[in-house]
Amino acid sequence: MFDKNNKNALLDEHLTDILDQTNSVDRYIWGRAVVFLLISGLLGGITVSFRPYFEDAVVHVESLVGLGILIGMNLGLLRYFIQHKRRWYKFAYSLCVCAIWGGYTAGWLSLAVYFLDDIIMLNFMFALIALGIGYVSFFLHDRWLKEG
Repeated sequence: MFDKNNKNALLDEHLTDILDQTNSVDRYIWGRAVVFLLISGLLGGITVSFRPYFEDAVVHVESLVGLGILIGMNLGLLRYFIQHKRRWYKFAYSLCVCAIWGGYTAGWLSLAVYFLDDIIMLNFMFALIALGIGYVSFFLHDRWLKEG
């Protein structure tokens, strides 16, 4: 019925035209990073503009909402790069994570009335955590694919 050793020349001829997507470089590495930079910068500006409405509160809800959106963006980015691995995907992931957290910091600081150095330290820490989680996830996913 089906013989895996029997080669079909016609089928092989058509399969040679299919490009290997994992070997090609993603064309949108820099464009994606710029879009994430702009979106997170806008989010940082919106977050700091809502800060005066929550000055008397114990918990800054606007910062927690912004943090939740940024974490969601990072998780979506990680899922995208795990599903669509191409050459330089780790560099593209790092660039986008740095764009997300750097854009948020720049947007926050550009509209802030007063300078807070803890926003820089916290966002740097969150960027390092996101990079660490991403690289560990890439390593575990690659290892799981090799074993399975």
